Amino acid sequence: MASLFQMERVLYQCGCDNWWPLCNLYFCRHCSSLRCISCSLNEIDSTFCPNCLENIPAGEARVKRNRCVNCNQCPICSMVLTTRAVGESCHLMCSTCRWSTRDSDTPDQPSSINWPVHETTLDKDLGEALERMRVLAAAEKAQRDQVKLNKNRYGLQAIYQKRKKTFEKPSSQTPLHVPSEDVPELSLADYLEDGSDVISPSLDSRLRQPLACGRLLRPVRMPLKARRAVRCKHCDHNLVKLEYGTSTIRYKIQYFARNFVPEIRLSREPELSDSQSGSVFLTVANESNSKAEVILLADNRDDTVECLTPVVELTLPSSDETADIYDIETDRRNAYESSGAVVFRRRHRAGIRVEVKGGDDKSAKVLSLLVKYRNEQCFMNMNTAPEWKVTRVRVSLTSSE
Repeated sequence: MASLFQMERVLYQCGCDNWWPLCNLYFCRHCSSLRCISCSLNEIDSTFCPNCLENIPAGEARVKRNRCVNCNQCPICSMVLTTRAVGESCHLMCSTCRWSTRDSDTPDQPSSINWPVHETTLDKDLGEALERMRVLAAAEKAQRDQVKLNKNRYGLQAIYQKRKKTFEKPSSQTPLHVPSEDVPELSLADYLEDGSDVISPSLDSRLRQPLACGRLLRPVRMPLKARRAVRCKHCDHNLVKLEYGTSTIRYKIQYFARNFVPEIRLSREPELSDSQSGSVFLTVANESNSKAEVILLADNRDDTVECLTPVVELTLPSSDETADIYDIETDRRNAYESSGAVVFRRRHRAGIRVEVKGGDDKSAKVLSLLVKYRNEQCFMNMNTAPEWKVTRVRVSLTSSE
């Protein structure tokens, strides 16, 4: 029964002919089409600190190396460090593992804001390497974006000098590190002496400070988090966008496909035999805010099972979370009184029964359907009548376990 909750068993066809679960798809109201990861663009909407919830512009975050200058993490357990004031000075302390800055070579500070960052001996070398990579990246971009030169003889010399300066190979000022065969001898005294008083940092602690080089661990600045927005590639409109405030989790724009397209799921595990007909029970749900008209058509193909039920038509009301739940006895009575393909109706859901015939190949137990739906929420222009939209759905009748 747990396999019925697998979202990968029911796949929808996107506008780019890729198959995805409905929970991974978006619906563009301007294009009136489904969008997936390949059809959409992910961009950073805002950058903020997860501890103090301060919004930081992208340029400032790039200068600060995507770290918050006011919040620090424990180098041992990654918890947020708290400030402990002793007199006129203060130090940072972890309330989980009891680590403090007094355990390292960091002196106490008069304020907890802008805690000093200790520079390493490799900062200069890393800066030179980064600058060299920027020059190489600019040369590659100029070579990739070559355009035809102007045929005007008066402006040709200036363009030539500019292009020549771009393609000049930068001179390497970083000294080359030549490998040496002189290996220092291993001293066993470091391993035989009693090291119970010395706390050896773990692998995670070393990865948080890769340039520690054996020194004592120091506070780690809190890494920033980013809120992403999803945009359609075809019309360049937003599909998902959060509110600007970092303390709220509400959506400003949320065009998830589940809020527009009827959701189809397996109601129970089907029992099919080769070359024999059987019943497949499906549940159709309307999660939109308007009434939806749904038509299910058989899409028989060579690689799928044969659907013997040609057409199933039903109308589903809008999703209302505040509606009262129907009585259980009433639902059971309506289920037995229903005739045809519709088995039961409950609020914005309906159960249907589809007759199928299994094929000879045991691995090809996939039911293919054409879903036609129409509701007012799928279009930006509310004055015109809604049009029918069609999408293909593939239901896997066998569990992936």
